[in-house]
This record gives sequence, structure tokens and C-alpha cells, in this order.
Amino acid sequence: MTLTIGVPDHARDEWEQLHDTLAAHQEPPPCAGPDRDHWTGTATQQQQAAARCLDCPAMVACAAYALTAGERTGTWGGLTPSDRTPKPTRKATTKKKHTRKKPTPKTRKAATR
Repeated sequence: MTLTIGVPDHARDEWEQLHDTLAAHQEPPPCAGPDRDHWTGTATQQQQAAARCLDCPAMVACAAYALTAGERTGTWGGLTPSDRTPKPTRKATTKKKHTRKKPTPKTRKAATR
């Protein structure tokens, strides 16, 4: 069992999966290396960190955890905070078309009276 202090209850399965994936590999993940501050640094550093995540065997599990847990800071699984923030979508508005009826001879006479 993995230490889960601070992990939201609804994301514990994803946290466990992330740790199981990391434990199955010999090499430490890129985020544990000497540039680990980049994962929580400036926007530019986080973009660079996200690119380094592509080499990590735990990238998918890491991203799944971050999305499920609602992580707001840091780079997780190749996703920066802005990547994980839902983008507003434009609501499709349905405008009622105003169609005029073509005047008929009867309505033309009524309109001129």
C-alpha cells in the first residue's frame, strides 16, 4: 500500500496505479531528476518539463491521476496546469429564424386598406 496522505479519496486508485507503474521501472522518472523544480517552475520551465514527460513510462498514469485528482499546480504526465484547465466552449445558440410569409393577393389587399 502506498502512502496517500493528501490524495483525494476519489483519486486513490489512480495514485496507486501511478506508484505501481513507477515501481515497475528501474530508472527514476524525469521529474525526480536534477531539474525537478521545472515541474513546478515558470510556465516556460513547465513546458520544458512536459516535453521531458514524453520519455517517462508513467506518463499516462501520471496524467490520469492529475486529471482525476484535480491537481491545479505543476506539470503532471506531460500536462501543464493550463493543459489541464477546461477551456470554455462556445454554446451553440439556436436562433429562431424569422421568416416572413410571402404576401398573397388576399393579404396584399388587406395591407393596402
